[in-house]
Amino acid sequence: MSYLLDINVLIDAVHTASKRHRQVVDWLDSALTGPPRTVGLPWHTILGFVRITSNAKVFDPPVPVSQAWDRVTEWLDQPAAWIPAPTDVHQERFGEFVDGFMLTSALVSDAHLAALAAEHGLVVVSADQGFARFAESGLVRWLDPMSA
Repeated sequence: MSYLLDINVLIDAVHTASKRHRQVVDWLDSALTGPPRTVGLPWHTILGFVRITSNAKVFDPPVPVSQAWDRVTEWLDQPAAWIPAPTDVHQERFGEFVDGFMLTSALVSDAHLAALAAEHGLVVVSADQGFARFAESGLVRWLDPMSA
């Protein structure tokens, strides 16, 4: 199985106070040591991780941007990791999510990740229960790492 990671998975992996930390770390470490190109870290997820973990309004103390980037580099250096990019059908796929669901602004990023996962045949990995609505439609598969 191949995956596409949401921002919250990476944040939980480094945020030791998170109740999901240990289980997410175990899942992520196992996934990253799997077959090549099976763990997708899209730019949206990578940049969101760096932005959130280095923000003093979110983390006390915040992680320096360079340190957050070093962590991303460690993940990307794993054989299973790769950066999935939107394909030529991304606009169409994203539009299907916009048209097929009553999206609020809070779901736009989720719809982007869902469309990206659908394009590449990946399972979205996220603790965000909002992905359930996309998964129930059959357009994308979703896995909560806490249930894995």
